[in-house]
Amino acid sequence: GHLKHTLQELYLNRCSWLRDDAVLLISGGCRRLSKLGLSECVNITQEGLSGIKFCLALTELDISMNDFVTDETVRQLVDALPQLAAIDLSACEHLTDDGVLHLSRLPNLESVDLSSNMTLTDEAVAALAHSSPSLISIRCMLVPAVANQTMQALGTTCAELQVLDLSYAALIGDIGLRMVLRCCPRIAELQLAWCDSLSAKGLRYVAEFCRMLEVLNLSRCVLDDDVLLAIANGCRKLASATLVDCPIITHHGVHAFIEAADAKALKKLDLRGTIVEDRSQASRKLSKLIAASRHVHVLSGPI
Repeated sequence: GHLKHTLQELYLNRCSWLRDDAVLLISGGCRRLSKLGLSECVNITQEGLSGIKFCLALTELDISMNDFVTDETVRQLVDALPQLAAIDLSACEHLTDDGVLHLSRLPNLESVDLSSNMTLTDEAVAALAHSSPSLISIRCMLVPAVANQTMQALGTTCAELQVLDLSYAALIGDIGLRMVLRCCPRIAELQLAWCDSLSAKGLRYVAEFCRMLEVLNLSRCVLDDDVLLAIANGCRKLASATLVDCPIITHHGVHAFIEAADAKALKKLDLRGTIVEDRSQASRKLSKLIAASRHVHVLSGPI
């Protein structure tokens, strides 16, 4: 009895036993609940999702990976909970542009995850960015239509952006990336895996503009030794670099990167599918450097 009056955070992700009646009990009784996680709760239907709107203190909500989430679900939540600051709607297959446009009515939106909603358009995501000046984090992995319109909107409106995930956004080119990186100097996490339209020139913008960067993923990008070294010199706070399956990078390039990177910052370097150990002199030199750099956890070899 006492708990329901004091509970502020509740995470029930992947609870397959959780059903609508339990969600209705939670929303009706936990009046101070501010953070709720219901990701991959596959037996919560529209009835249970509708009950979330009675959690009137809610500011953070995760209802990702739920096939019952619809645009109407989002409309009800936005109408009832205008104070929502963070929402995860990734992998909600019935979410469309209309649902994203409902989110644009949240005045204090700071974090949104739209990943794996593959039918969303560039126009809808751009409209959300335009209306969300407080946005700190946006994840659009596997939203293939995201392109320059969204990049321009983020660069124009979201100067405080810190987390940007554009993985598998094949339409984003060098100009679009520059639009957002030049105007968002606080980015600390940047995910650009499988962004096929980015060239080495575009990736240089990471080194030029991302001085606060801590986490970077450039897997399967057109990354060469020169750009890699530029990133090591430009991103002095970089703690984690994922460079899976970047075939142009050589042992010499990785050697130079590790030597140039800030020893106090860099903790993890993932080179699987990029650097495979062989018997060459360069490979042996790199192995010795990795062994000596005990502060860096390096993953290498085949994927």
